Amino acid sequence: MSGTLAQNIIPTYLADVPQVIRIHRLPLKECGLIAQYLRDERVSICGVSLRVSKDHSDIDSVAFATSTDVFAISLTTTCDSFKPSHAKSNLTPVLSNSLCLLAGFVMGRLVLHLYRLFGIHVEGVDLSTLFQRSNTKFQSPADFALRRIHPDLDRHRIHALWYGDSVEDMCLRAWLSAVLAKDSFQEVSCALRVRTRLLEDSHLECLSQLLLNVELLEAERPTQMNNEFDGVEIDTDGRLAIRNSRFNTRVRRSKQTSIIMETEHGDSIMGHAVRAEGKTTGVQITGGNYRGNIARIRVIGREELTGSEIARDVFLLHLLQGVSLPLVQSPFIQMLWFDAADLKPRAIRPPSVPLGLEHTDFKLNGSQAQVVAAMRSLEEPLVIVHGPPGTGKTTTIAAALYLWEQEYSPVWVIAQSNVGVKNIARTLIKRGIDFKLIVSKEFYVEWHEHLYEELEERLIRSDELISDPVETERKIRGSLVVLCTIAMLSNPAIDDSGVFRFVPMERLLVDEASQIDTFEFMHLFHKFRDLQKICMFGDPKQLPPYGKETAPDIKTIYDFKQFKRAAYFLNMQYRMPTPLGDFISKQVYDSKLRSEHKISDRGAVRLVDVRKGREEQVGSSWKNLEEARAVVNIVKNYYQYLEFCVITPYDAQRAEIVRLLKAEGLPWERVYNVDSFQGVTNLIMS
Repeated sequence: MSGTLAQNIIPTYLADVPQVIRIHRLPLKECGLIAQYLRDERVSICGVSLRVSKDHSDIDSVAFATSTDVFAISLTTTCDSFKPSHAKSNLTPVLSNSLCLLAGFVMGRLVLHLYRLFGIHVEGVDLSTLFQRSNTKFQSPADFALRRIHPDLDRHRIHALWYGDSVEDMCLRAWLSAVLAKDSFQEVSCALRVRTRLLEDSHLECLSQLLLNVELLEAERPTQMNNEFDGVEIDTDGRLAIRNSRFNTRVRRSKQTSIIMETEHGDSIMGHAVRAEGKTTGVQITGGNYRGNIARIRVIGREELTGSEIARDVFLLHLLQGVSLPLVQSPFIQMLWFDAADLKPRAIRPPSVPLGLEHTDFKLNGSQAQVVAAMRSLEEPLVIVHGPPGTGKTTTIAAALYLWEQEYSPVWVIAQSNVGVKNIARTLIKRGIDFKLIVSKEFYVEWHEHLYEELEERLIRSDELISDPVETERKIRGSLVVLCTIAMLSNPAIDDSGVFRFVPMERLLVDEASQIDTFEFMHLFHKFRDLQKICMFGDPKQLPPYGKETAPDIKTIYDFKQFKRAAYFLNMQYRMPTPLGDFISKQVYDSKLRSEHKISDRGAVRLVDVRKGREEQVGSSWKNLEEARAVVNIVKNYYQYLEFCVITPYDAQRAEIVRLLKAEGLPWERVYNVDSFQGVTNLIMS
């Protein structure tokens, strides 16, 4: 079926492009028409784009384009007897560079998806790194178009194409890729190719499946956010200055988003954020007149990828361009993703005090002592620890760090969240262990400075890490333990500062590992060739990794079957009163968790009766916002004086309570989900 699509991306008076593009919508069984057209028209460069379907949880459409025509293939409307593999002979000339050269943005992703969909090796050119001084930096399609076509193009309209989820958006993405590649034909022809043939088939299949999870999560990201603010005023540069009131809804500096400010009278002022410092965001007005009385602020669009997300895409691109070492050069990548055999069962060790801790105040129980011994063992490169709340994970971590410090052995300690990193830091201070903590300027300045008052002497802001080895050495001051988030570990500033010269990445200790998609580790394992030891702590019975409902194939380290028998279990909890600990042990931990607590009376457990509020369905689960708020208020008022644990039968309610606790800066790790709330009632009534 053929039709037309008007493009409003590039005005015809700015470039020699058609105003109307021909669109050919094809079922997969007719994909041979694409190769025939490219051959007949002697097309040299073809743009390509994909569409992610939330309904099908996969790629459901592919578009190939020239500067005049787009061919959109539906992967969901073909008959049952015709499979993607049947299209192999028809699409091989298109994908393999035998007819023309494919071009697209973030081509590393595109070729992996195309390989998985059709089983055909793909070759193309990445436009994201064309004209860049370094192929570790990506340029957006808008930056490329403004540079090559005309600086007056609508930047935000082009950005909107790349987060748009309609078939028309996909077609225009492919078309614009073709137009830009044709305009830069000489540079594209000389560019380094992206080739799936450089990787083994098993590696391509693994990477493409992991990448699909990423695409599904990105497709769920909102394209509109309401900002919470305290006020708006004119700054000394004549720009509007938004005073943000919440960190999570702050307006961030971004080239890819637009800001709409609405007055009390319904007038709109448009702009974009050009500066962000602490709680203040500077906005350049692009439309409307500011006269005060701003009532609402919305951010439209999708922000740039984070530093760790860019590092992951660069890692994929370099693999497919052949400019980095093979994937399985890292023994840890081989171990996690490509070894089918079980990890050998962990060594049986006596639950005795590890050598070097005999005369310290570390009083480890048997399971903690075994874990510390495993962490220091040269025979176990990967140590996985399952630690329920209150079982002394941070104490165990601190004991191992103390021993490594005595041996002058460098260690990097990371967690998913800043709160998790800070909690480890507080324990290390109490234990007298020397360390440095790296925190981002954006998270710290004006927002969370109060959380780090006791850590000031050990704190390094990421913006203070400059390309000066002498200054870096001065800031590290001989410390061999460095703490940061997993995202910070991918920050280019870390590499540029030369910090790994002074604290080599030889041992990596991960807390909150049960909340981290293991794909986030892959580029780090590939990067750090001297990595000898990895220790992961977490609790898979608590909060799952972000996006698990959207991308159910996400795997944490605890989801790898080959590691089940080798994992360690911290089996003694000290936080919950004994009746509650026993109940949790039976319902959640297969009765393997023992309790040691001064409170043994069943009166320590109470039910919260919330008479107001209404249950709302969230997917297949439920939540009650009023109930969640009531629970958080109780925790807020009493957590400093009483041990607490929150139990709910619903995943969505647990997620809501955790979200509210985090927003208040309260402990959130003690929120559980059990299948039957009746079990709690029976415990209380008995």
